[in-house]
Order: sequence, then structure tokens, then C-alpha cells
Amino acid sequence: MLKAFWGSVASIVLGFVIVGCSSGSDGNTVDFGDQDVLNQILGENTAAACRNKADDDGDGFTDCADPDCGGFVFCVTVKPTEQTSAECSDEVDNDEDQKTDCEDPDCEGFVFCQPDREESVAACTDKLDNDGDGVTDCGDGGCKGFTFCAAGTENDASACKDDEDNDGDTKTDCDDPDCQGFVFCLTPTEADSVTCSDLADNDGDTMVDCDDPDCGSFVFCSKGREDRAPLCKDGLDNDEDLDFDCDDADCQGFTFCQPPVEDTVFLCSDDADNDGDDKVDCEDGDCALFLFCQAGREESAGACSDLGDNDGDTLADCDDPDCQGFVFCLAPVENTPELCRDGQDNDGDGNDDCKD
Repeated sequence: MLKAFWGSVASIVLGFVIVGCSSGSDGNTVDFGDQDVLNQILGENTAAACRNKADDDGDGFTDCADPDCGGFVFCVTVKPTEQTSAECSDEVDNDEDQKTDCEDPDCEGFVFCQPDREESVAACTDKLDNDGDGVTDCGDGGCKGFTFCAAGTENDASACKDDEDNDGDTKTDCDDPDCQGFVFCLTPTEADSVTCSDLADNDGDTMVDCDDPDCGSFVFCSKGREDRAPLCKDGLDNDEDLDFDCDDADCQGFTFCQPPVEDTVFLCSDDADNDGDDKVDCEDGDCALFLFCQAGREESAGACSDLGDNDGDTLADCDDPDCQGFVFCLAPVENTPELCRDGQDNDGDGNDDCKD
């Protein structure tokens, strides 16, 4: 229908142009060949007319400033906004309303524009005024819903070690009877074998271990006794009898308090004075019963290898017939395949290997 309309208008205009002019009803002449007149008839409502920088319909408005052009996309003015995550965090007043980012009501829906809150477990127990209202943790109304912030109670682990008087009884944490059941509130003691022997003042009474009366019941703290291994080698006169450790008769039963001896094969042949009597090995009467210590005999391994003439026959060690039975006294031989091809004179006869 619109197409037909414009077709009719075009025909009329063409007719006017051909005729050139006509008389009006008032007798005045209208020149339809005049371009201004033609523009006024056609108006300013086409894409071409709305961007030719001319006032085509003579109404004092040009192009997009003319209301007749308001329907064209290129004449629509897009109002700037400030309502996206990027626009609300770019420190620019994008919609020119004199408010930037989170100060602009259009941005208040974003999480990062929400005011600080004090209504989570973490925020209500960090001893900080997170929302800037001058009140901290359980004192803040936003924390009232938490059990640990319930008024009038100080009976859980958290409330008993937060340095606050949660139940308003003027007593804080472990000083409050309501907290006495917790291990960390128990009064320190020094009354067991561990705390009575750790060299520490566990109960704070300035007395350590056995000096503390609380440890008096332990045997190792009993006075007047020196009959246990630790007490018999601690360098102290524990029973106050003027004798300490192995010099005390009460300690004589311990192996480490036995006097040294020199009465074994090893101790009687080690060239040492093991029992402190200034006599070594066979010179010590404690070794007299050993054969190798008996005078006039040279028939033991020790006597046959000590470079001495033990039996007084002027023959020492392997030169003495009494020692011939020991392997280390056997005459050297050269009568095995190995010895006969080792390039050595093994039996000392001046001939080696196959020359022997």
C-alpha cells in the first residue's frame, strides 16, 4: 500500500514538473518546478535526505536533528551505560552521571561492590571490625546467630581460649569454672614418674623433680637409700652414710661394683694388670693354676711364642722340643704343587721349586 502511495506521489510530482506551474485557489501562481517547493512536498524522511547535511523540508532542522529522521538507525543515539563488570571496575564514569564504578547505583549488584560484611565464622572470630561499624566479632549484630557468640555461655573450646569474658561473669577463659573441663585448662602437676624425673618445674612451685614433695612417693626420690643401679653410679651419697656409689656396701651386689679380677686365660695373657695389684699375667698369683703360667714348662702356645726360655733348658719357643707340636713351630716344607712353582725357597734349603 505504501509502495502504491509513493507511486502516486511520484506521478503527481512528475505531472507538476511537466506542467511547470499552476494556479492556486487564491489565484496565486505555484511554481512546482522550484526545488525548495518540491522538497517541502517530499519532506525529510528518507535515508538520503536524513544525511545530506541539508534542511530538505525547510523546518529548520537538518538530518538527524529533524524529528522526521528519528526512525533511522544511524540517527538513534545510544545512551552510555555503567552496568557491566568491566564498566563497574574501570574507574571511569561511563554513563556520565557523576558516579564512578561501585559508587554508581547501576553497579551495586556486583559482588565486588557489596559492602564488607561481618557475618561468617571466619569474620566473626578474626578479632577484626570487618564491616567498619566499630564492633568486632561476637559484639557485631551480624555474628549473633553463631553458637559461639550466644550470650551467657563460655563452655566450648573456642570461647575458653579467646581471651574474652563471653558469659559476662568477669572471668575469662581458664579462669572461668565453666572451662575447667578442658585439658588445656587443667592445672599443671608434678606427680608422675615422668614429670618427677625430667629436670623441670612442671607445676610452677619452684621445686624440681625429687625436691618437690609431690614426688616423694617414688622410690627413686626416697631419702636414705642407695641400693638401685642409678643411685649407685650417680656420684652422690644418697643415703648419707658418707659412702657413695660402689664404695657404699648397699651397692656391692651390682656387677659394675665388683672388684676387677685377673683369673681367666685372656686376662692372664694380655700383658695387663687387670686387677690393679701391680702384677701382670703369670706374675699374678690369680693366674698360677694355668699350665702356661706354671714354672719349668714350655708347652703352651703362649710359652712357645713369648721369646722366653720358660723351662730353663736354654731353648726358647720353637727351638724347644716341647713346642714342636704347635703348627707355628713346624719346619717349613716345599712339597706341594703350589709351593713347588711359586718361585720361592719355602723350606730354606737353598733350592726353590723344581731345583729342590
